[in-house]
Amino acid sequence: EASREAVRIARLHENDYSLVLALVFASVDAGFARRDFDEVLRASQEVIELAAGRPFGVWGVQGEVFNAWARLANPESREVMTRQEQASLCQQCEAALAMYRGSGAGLKVPFMQAALAESQINAGLPDRAWKVINEGIFLAESGTDQMWLAELYRLKGRCLQARGAAAEEQFEAFTQAASIARSQGSVALEHRAAADLAATGAS
Repeated sequence: EASREAVRIARLHENDYSLVLALVFASVDAGFARRDFDEVLRASQEVIELAAGRPFGVWGVQGEVFNAWARLANPESREVMTRQEQASLCQQCEAALAMYRGSGAGLKVPFMQAALAESQINAGLPDRAWKVINEGIFLAESGTDQMWLAELYRLKGRCLQARGAAAEEQFEAFTQAASIARSQGSVALEHRAAADLAATGAS
C-alpha cells in the first residue's frame, strides 16, 4: 500500500525528513483507517525518536499524540494500565496538541482533536473529551479541514454514552456521523459509525 511504500522509499534514500513524514502518514493509515494499534505504536515511536533534537517538531508532537492514542485505543494495553497511568497519557497527548497548535500549525487540528478525545473517552475522562470534541466539530465545520468531521460526531455519540445521555441524543450523533461519512465517500468511517449506531439501537 502507498504509506508503506513511502516508508520503504524514504529508508532506501536515507532521508530522515521524508521518513518522518512517511511514518506520520503510515500512523494515520494504520491506526485511524485500519485500527492496527501495533503498527501505529512502532511508527509513532520512530517518529518521536527521529524528531528528537531536530527541527521536525511539528511532526514529533504528532507522533506523541498517535502513540498515546494507540496505547489507549488498544483494549489489551489499556487493561494493564491504572486509571492514573491512562490519565497521564492523556495529559501528554493534551500537551503535545497544545505544542502543535502553539507552533502556528492549523492543518489536521480537528483530526488530532479526535485522537485526543478518543484517548480521553477510553481513559474514563468523558467530560474532558466533550470539550475537545465540540471544539473540533466547530473548527471543522467553520473551516475546510473536514476530513475527520464524521469521526468527531461518532466520538460525540460515544461521549454521550459515557456521560449517560439519552439514547436519542446518542442516536442523533451516530446518525450524523454516518451521514457525513457517506457524503464524503469514507466507507471505513461510515461502517464505524453504523456499528455504534446499531449497538445503540440494540441497547
